[in-house]
Amino acid sequence: MIRRTIRRWIRWVHEAVEKDHPVGPQLHHRKMTILNHFFQPGAPVVETGTYLGQTTSWLAAKGFHVHSIEIHEPLYRQAVASFAGNRNVTLYLGDSGVLLPTIIASVGSPAMNFWLDGHYSGGATGKADAYDNPISKEVECILDKRSTGDLEAITLCIDDFRSFSNDPAYPTKEWLVDVATRSGLHWTVVGDIFVMSTARITDA
Repeated sequence: MIRRTIRRWIRWVHEAVEKDHPVGPQLHHRKMTILNHFFQPGAPVVETGTYLGQTTSWLAAKGFHVHSIEIHEPLYRQAVASFAGNRNVTLYLGDSGVLLPTIIASVGSPAMNFWLDGHYSGGATGKADAYDNPISKEVECILDKRSTGDLEAITLCIDDFRSFSNDPAYPTKEWLVDVATRSGLHWTVVGDIFVMSTARITDA
């Protein structure tokens, strides 16, 4: 009964997303509004997929310390040049699915925000040899760190909700809901972003 209700809810949300945003992702300013609403104030942010650094720059300007991971070396080098001297930005080169445990441990904060947007999009973006999208490994790593007590308060904002169940590089929408539910996290979908958090969810 519960699973049937969840499936109906996901189908309704998915239809709403496609109706409101039939072509492609949300505008950048809308995404930033959502992140600003849900992220824990003062807690560091781990971002997967630096890309051109727009989100990195915006979050750093809001006072968050951003730990941003980029797998594609030319984009990483570009970001290093762009954020030289910015004390709110720490950059990493490599696969987020591999680097996350080390980064979480080195940051050493009991409360952390995560912006998971490190999927391969063709063009100038890069990917690991083993997969196009590290999202499953990223989420499992974060929740493992929480289960061992390394993290107490977490907020995960996961981009491209529309692609889950529709793109073979992504898990299903049901997987996201099951993971959040099994982990005792609150969750919601706003636009094209799936949010799960130890904090109670309020409207964005």
